[in-house]
Amino acid sequence: VITSYGLLTNGFTLTTTVTCPPQTVLDGKTFKNIEGEATGTIDLQQAFVESCNTAFVQMAQKLTPAQLTKAAETFGFNTREALGVPSSGGSFPAMKDIVDQAGASIGQAEVVVSPLHMASVAAAVASGAWHQPTLLASDQATATVTPLDQDAAASLRTIMGLVVTSGTATAAQLPGTPVSGKTGTAEFGTGNPPQTHAWFIGFRGQLAFAVIVEGGGVGGLVAAPLAAKFLSMVPAG
Repeated sequence: VITSYGLLTNGFTLTTTVTCPPQTVLDGKTFKNIEGEATGTIDLQQAFVESCNTAFVQMAQKLTPAQLTKAAETFGFNTREALGVPSSGGSFPAMKDIVDQAGASIGQAEVVVSPLHMASVAAAVASGAWHQPTLLASDQATATVTPLDQDAAASLRTIMGLVVTSGTATAAQLPGTPVSGKTGTAEFGTGNPPQTHAWFIGFRGQLAFAVIVEGGGVGGLVAAPLAAKFLSMVPAG
């Protein structure tokens, strides 16, 4: 979501083409698609819907570190949480080199983020502005609000909807109000292959959410069905 926003606000469109090989090597570092996807020449929209890591690693090289960092900070990364209780937000550290930038573009490298913050990222796409999370309605008057580029936000809403209808999160489909979202499969540890956290963030109506299953595997297979179960038990307004 963050990298796509950076691309869409720096000359890319949903129809900008890129390749999606099973792996790509950058300065000696090999980046792979989690499930070995290889879909040939596709566009940004399809790369997002199919969650093609290698496509995003290639596209991210077209951004400067400052542009990618600005995209992250538009969504509240590197901003202090102000909940009044212990909490964690999102950290998007300075990138040391092009390999670091490529890793950060797919949520790896030294990027660290909490489920709370990723729920706020999904909410930002839905509403068109990033709102600093608050616990009490009375705190909202002093919370930071950062408007998004509205054309980019609209494009993100389109492709997050497609992720659920025809992409990696079809397991999150529910009748009635549509679900929109983005899967994530985040590597951690020193195993070969590494273990992965299963992620799914999204929104339905006025509700934004983030699901993480630590060490759970693939986001679309594990976290997306849990999101559907959760959403089926709450009002769909």
